Amino acid sequence: GLAFSTNEKHLFIADSGGTEGHNRPKHIRRFEVDASGKTLGSSTVFAKCPAGFFDGFRIDQQDRLWTSCADGVICYRQDGRLIGKIKIPEMVANLTFGGVQRNRLFICGTTSLYAVYLKVNG
Repeated sequence: GLAFSTNEKHLFIADSGGTEGHNRPKHIRRFEVDASGKTLGSSTVFAKCPAGFFDGFRIDQQDRLWTSCADGVICYRQDGRLIGKIKIPEMVANLTFGGVQRNRLFICGTTSLYAVYLKVNG
């Protein structure tokens, strides 16, 4: 997955190298975007995956990052601090915001599609 912050000053990229082996990266990197918007600058590890590996993710209107992991969806603040987790009984691959107000989170599991209403808009 990849997504820009709401102000487009940062680009987030999921490094799911963990699918290739346990010693490979399983994190999201945060890249600086230069003022022209054409070049990426330095990067840091934004978050390390606690279960499985990160895949799809989205940024909500309050600039929080919602990402898939092995057993659910994790939400992070822009400083990388964990806000919370939505547990799902199967592996999660991707997610997206939908609905008229974009306050419904659709979560794609291994064999099921889940939908959760949130108090935030995507």
